[in-house]
This record gives sequence, structure tokens and C-alpha cells, in this order.
Amino acid sequence: MSESGASTVRILHVKASIDRRMGGSATAVASAAEGTHLAGDRAAVLATVTVGENLTLVEALPSDVGVNLVSRTWPGRFGFSLPISHWLRAHVRDFDLVIIHEVFSFPAVAAAYWSWRRKIPYVIRPHGSLDPYDLRKHARGKKLLAPLLRQILQRSAGLWLTAQRESERVSTFGARVRKYVSLLPVAVSPYTGSASRFRSAWEIPSEDFVILFLGRIDPKKGLPRTIRAFESAKFERATWFVIAGAGEEKYESYIRRLVRESTARDYIKFVGFLGGEDRADAFAGSDLFVLYSDNENFGLAPVEALHEGLPSVLSDEVYVAKELVASGVAEVVDVRDLGRLVDVFETLSESGNEQLARMRELAADAVLQFEPGRVATRDHELTVSMIAHRVRGKR
Repeated sequence: MSESGASTVRILHVKASIDRRMGGSATAVASAAEGTHLAGDRAAVLATVTVGENLTLVEALPSDVGVNLVSRTWPGRFGFSLPISHWLRAHVRDFDLVIIHEVFSFPAVAAAYWSWRRKIPYVIRPHGSLDPYDLRKHARGKKLLAPLLRQILQRSAGLWLTAQRESERVSTFGARVRKYVSLLPVAVSPYTGSASRFRSAWEIPSEDFVILFLGRIDPKKGLPRTIRAFESAKFERATWFVIAGAGEEKYESYIRRLVRESTARDYIKFVGFLGGEDRADAFAGSDLFVLYSDNENFGLAPVEALHEGLPSVLSDEVYVAKELVASGVAEVVDVRDLGRLVDVFETLSESGNEQLARMRELAADAVLQFEPGRVATRDHELTVSMIAHRVRGKR
């Protein structure tokens, strides 16, 4: 707490990169910082930056959220930055709690170290990086880091997770650590989406059905499977699959090749990264959102879609699916059952489908559980609990 003893909490959010093109994890940091602000607490963001990054996420934050961007230094990998270590050494005492939004980066290690040295409690929001799925990537290197990670986790005030399923699966490398679970806030876009503008821009007739994928182009997103399901479906009416996003150049080129070679290529549009008004238009101009991913520790995009009344079909590995299904706005398909995905595509795209209409009606109520103000109130109570527990533990 502040020195005055007031209930305002000073929170520092740390991430290696806040580049919007990084996808959900960068968006989650900006949303968390805005949530801190909405709760009446003092928020600041600390991240590294290099030339050419898309910084619209932090540029859109309220003016009294402190934004501290420092340069990366050679060799630049893993967010390596001597300036960020210097900044933390000088300023971490200005905060009551440090929230580290990743694990495998230099800024994460530096933030944990200087918080510990200055006796400031810190929590880690891994955003899926401690899930078994992610730990399989570069597994040998991560295994070598296990002793360091165990120490970082052991010294922390806890792990802050975004879904109960993530809590059940998360690896702590043997550290005894408290777990906190809270949904991520998902703000309403400042832009009003226009279905006609979207369809006109991409030459899609107004009466046709549109299935939308919008997100980072990444192997875990299941796009090759989704394209195969779309190819296999026998649609009652003209149906389009729109792929919106960007990713690593080599993999994005692979997906573009799959689209060119697809038997349904005349009805698949790869429109690239969409932001701002174009993003809102895509949600407004579509009929069904799809995220048939191998693993999502949350799933921001299907929640964003609800703001435009857009229901979803999700794999059972999208962790937010439980909440969306309970709210009646999503269908969940086993990630191994491609035939079922084909059936869902065919059924929900039928003219006058009552289930799809009902899902659209429920969207406005379903999205309220992610409303930033509500989440901010819950998260403020959590942060006070984290700080209090950490202080008691040191006595």
C-alpha cells in the first residue's frame, strides 16, 4: 500500500514486449494495466522496445497510466536489456506489487530479482507459458532453467492464472506457490463495427455466411485443420472463411500456400492483420467465430467477438470455452474430432438456424462477466490479498 496507508495499490506490470502483433499476451498486459487504473489503483507498464514495433496498445492506455519503454540491448534475444535492469534497480521500490506477465525472458528474471532484493512482492501471470503444451517447446533449454525458475516461483507471492483449467495444469517446477484464478478483462472496442463496410471491402455478398478466424498466425491455432474442415463441409448456402492475422513470415507463407492450394480457395480470404476499425468491422461483418486451437490459456478474441454479438466454435483446448459454453454463446469441439467441426460448420451456417440466433441474443449478457470494471473490482481484492499474505509470510 502507499505510505499514507490508503487502500490505493501501486502496481507495476512488466513484459518483454508490448508489440500488438505479439497477440493475446500483449493485449492482456494492456488490459490488466487498464484494469488496475479502473480499480482506482496506480498502474505503470515497463517493457522493452525496438524499432518498428506496433505500440498502439500502450498508446491507447489512460494518460495517467505510467508507460516506461526501454531499449533492448545486444544480443536482443529474450528481451535482453541492461536498461530494464537499471530501471528496476532504481524504481521498483516505488510500487507495492510487481506483476510479471511472462516467465522465459530477461525482463521477467530481472523483475523477479530486483523485487526480491528490494523486498517488494511480485506475482507471475504466465499467460500459458507454464502450461505443459508450451513447456514442450524448446524443452531442453527450459529444463536447464528449471532450478532458476523454481527459485523465482518459490520467492513469488503467487501465480495469477486466467482459468481454472490453467490452474489445474500449470507446472511449478516443484516450487510451492499459491495460485490465484481470475478472468481477464476484455474492453469494448472504441470503434463501432460496420458489417457492410467489411463485406464491401472484401467483396463478400451481404446474404452470404462468414466464418472468421482473427488472431496470430501460429502453429498452435489449428488453421490447417480448420481449412480442411471448411473444405469438407457441404454448406447449404454460399459460405466464406476469412483468415485475419499475421505471424512469423515462414509459417504465414505456409498458411497462404494452403489457402492457394485448397479446393475451397475461391471462398477463403486471407486478409492479413486487422486492427482498430478494421478489426471491429471484421467481427461485425461475420456470422461465426472459430478458434480450433491446440492450446489457449484463455482466448481473448472469442470474447472480443461477443461485443459484436458474434458467437464462437472453439476447441476443447481453449480455456475460456467453459465460461462461454455455460453462457450459451459457444460450441465446443474436441480438438481431435475434425468430423464434428465439419458438422458444426454445416449446422450453424444453415439459413434461419435457431441455435445461432439464440447464441447471438445471449452475447450481450455473456460478455458482462469480462467487463473491465467488474474484473477490476475483483482483481483489486486479489492484489490486496496477495500483498497482505506476502507481508504476513515475512513476519
